[in-house]
Amino acid sequence: MTHIVVLGGTGFVGSGILQELSKNSAYTLTSISKTGGDPQKHLAGVHYEAANLTKKGAWQTEIAKADWVIDCVGILRPSRKKKTSYEQNSLLPALQAIDAIKDSKTSFLFINANAAPIPEYMAFKHAVADYADQQLDSRAHNVYPGLVYGPERKNTYWLGRTLNFLINQCHLTI
Repeated sequence: MTHIVVLGGTGFVGSGILQELSKNSAYTLTSISKTGGDPQKHLAGVHYEAANLTKKGAWQTEIAKADWVIDCVGILRPSRKKKTSYEQNSLLPALQAIDAIKDSKTSFLFINANAAPIPEYMAFKHAVADYADQQLDSRAHNVYPGLVYGPERKNTYWLGRTLNFLINQCHLTI
């Protein structure tokens, strides 16, 4: 069995990835996130753990034993009210994860970004990708999704649906 750990598996992107991966019985799946998520939203066959990904801990031993780590941790915009920042909520968890697996055989898949109207967001995405490449060499992989949308995120859902229609039904090229 292939063991896959999804960091940030209870967030918007991570939960979507786990939902798709859970359809394949050849995978052993673990989600590690700040809170461990809402037990009522947990998927069958996925083990959920809570951990502070900005600090060393038992979670690092877990990911060093995995075949793959998928890093979905991050924020689009920092919030003073929530006391979030790109460094604390995107960069530090990734650096801790990469350092934990650099001496193992674990592969690292980073959910990167094609583009964003926020230069600082992109700078932190590039910093993680560069560090992973330096530390993990051929075990570092990046995915560059386009617009990520779903009914849970009203601010991008209708834009995504409209673009999907224009591209696939009206054959609009961008």
